[in-house]
Amino acid sequence: MPVDPAPADAGAYEWDARSGALTWSPQLYRVLGRDPAAGPLQLADLPALVRPSDVAAGARAAGWLVEHGRTVDVTCPVRIRGRLRHLRAVAEPVHDPDGRLVGVRGVVRDVTDPGPSPCRWRPAPDGLDEPAVDRMAARLQALVVPAQPPPVTLAGLRVERRYLPAAQVPRAGGDWFHTAVLADGRVLLAVGDVAGHGLAAAAAMVNLCAWLAALSAQTADPANLAAGLNRILLDGGEDRTASALLACWDPVGAQLTWAQAGHPGPVLRRRGRPVRLPRPAGMVLGSDPAARYEVATTPFGPGDAVVLYTDGLLGSPAADDDRVRGLARALSGLPTGPPSELPSSPATGRAGAALPALLARLPAVDPGDDACVLLAYPVAGPPDPVPGPVAAPLLSRDFDRDTLDETRDAVLTQGAGHGLADLALYNFTLAVTEVVTNAVRHGGDRGHLSMWRDADDLVVEVADRGHGIPAPRRAPTGPRPGQVGGWGLWLTRQICSSVTIDSGPTGTRVRLRYPLPTGG
Repeated sequence: MPVDPAPADAGAYEWDARSGALTWSPQLYRVLGRDPAAGPLQLADLPALVRPSDVAAGARAAGWLVEHGRTVDVTCPVRIRGRLRHLRAVAEPVHDPDGRLVGVRGVVRDVTDPGPSPCRWRPAPDGLDEPAVDRMAARLQALVVPAQPPPVTLAGLRVERRYLPAAQVPRAGGDWFHTAVLADGRVLLAVGDVAGHGLAAAAAMVNLCAWLAALSAQTADPANLAAGLNRILLDGGEDRTASALLACWDPVGAQLTWAQAGHPGPVLRRRGRPVRLPRPAGMVLGSDPAARYEVATTPFGPGDAVVLYTDGLLGSPAADDDRVRGLARALSGLPTGPPSELPSSPATGRAGAALPALLARLPAVDPGDDACVLLAYPVAGPPDPVPGPVAAPLLSRDFDRDTLDETRDAVLTQGAGHGLADLALYNFTLAVTEVVTNAVRHGGDRGHLSMWRDADDLVVEVADRGHGIPAPRRAPTGPRPGQVGGWGLWLTRQICSSVTIDSGPTGTRVRLRYPLPTGG
């Protein structure tokens, strides 16, 4: 990706997420007063250029960029060679055809003026009237929390979400939800509510969602996630609080672990009956630097369902026991199951929606507060197909223990036919063979392999109908020293440019991507 030219008072930069390489234009060295012979500053060194009080604003902007794939615009005072300058940095994400972040590029401009100003990150300029600010807040919230997203299946867990705006308060609130498949194959489910309404609450909500995504790359423990979000709010210096409910589902162990921070607990149905869950300790986020958060764990498997919600669903400011019991009763009789067995969603027209029926069973509540609700339940059948490029497959074949050699030879032939040779061909064939062998050993003795070309990559997907890969074996950090087994996936991650794993109790789907040589 070439670096775009920039005016004399501005310089361009580009960061490659795959290699970690950071490139500066010659003008950027002049803007930042740095000797080109020293090379670009590394990303980890950039916070040292700004005042400690401005680091949080930069972190919010980075979270918005990475989590939501949106261009950000930051203006910040920076001390360069002993002089205070004001720099404006615009950062634009770069995505591959599958929508994954592969880099960032942008421009830094010197906009120094005589007046001192703090670091600013805004989704829009100042000087707007109140209705315009409210519209801006609503748009900001809609980007992060769409009102009626379609149902999704994450590692065998069907998830339906809905944002319900307040009818009497036109200003956007701070309610949010977040779902993701983590690196170890577990599924993160979260809802929360930032105190207040308007642009400030919406911006704080965006910040929390971005930080949650970043923190969950380091830990899947809901208590640790809550403690991290608590620190983020306290360190932000905005005197703002929030509540949150954070849950993590392990599809292999069929367990749901959760923590709460001043938030209503989940409502669980097991075998058609409501289950009263213990409430682990947890303070409201942003209220106490010494707050401690605990977790509770409960079995959660086929036939079960859980609802996570913010308090506006049952009445604000807090739901009483009668309303919680009403929600539990509505959930108890709710049909859930594979998408083909459920009615179409009025919002999307797609089959497989149970949440609309649940909401229709709840009594009307005070419309003075917005709400988020999340319904999740395990489903039978293989994992949903991972979205990918529409292309004619180079290979599409079933395999079993007796056809491993034939499958390997077919993979090798395709790799060679697309320009791979010597060590590159060996590595590609080895990576695919490791995944295929895993499917035979742990996926019911058989599976299906598909291969296609996507731009300058070969993409291979291996699917089986086994009982899932245990979470420790899916971890990107690899097995512990001396551990027997679990090295195949780790080795595949070292060879390929990307490896994604969707694994649950009804099957596993592994997709790997391998770069072709230039001109291959």
